[in-house]
Amino acid sequence: MRANLREHQANERTFLGWMRTCIAIIAFGFVLERFSFLLRSLAPNANPAVPMIRITIVGTGLIWLGTVMIPVSLWRFLAEARNIDKPVETGTGNWPVVLLAVLLTAVGIYMALIVGL
Repeated sequence: MRANLREHQANERTFLGWMRTCIAIIAFGFVLERFSFLLRSLAPNANPAVPMIRITIVGTGLIWLGTVMIPVSLWRFLAEARNIDKPVETGTGNWPVVLLAVLLTAVGIYMALIVGL
C-alpha cells in the first residue's frame, strides 16, 4: 500500500475539481460567444453591435482563461504530490486560486455593466 494514500487521493480530487472548473469556464465562454453570434444572425441590421462585440470578447477571454488554467492546475497537482512524498516547510501558495477569483470577479463586473447599459 502506498504511503500517504489519503493525501494523494485528496490531491487528485482537488485536481479533478480544478479540471471541472476549467471545463465549466471554457463552456461558459463558448456559450457566450455563440450567443453573440446568434444575436447577430437574428438581427443583422440592428445598431447595437458594440455590446455583441464585447460579449464575444468576454466569451473568447473565458475560453482562454479556462485553457490557461489547465496547465496551472497540473503544475499545482504535481507540486503538491511532490510535497506529499517529500515534505518541505513551504507550500506552493494560493496564487492560482486568487488569480482565478480576481479574473472571474472582473468578468462578472464587466458582464453586469454590459447588461446594464
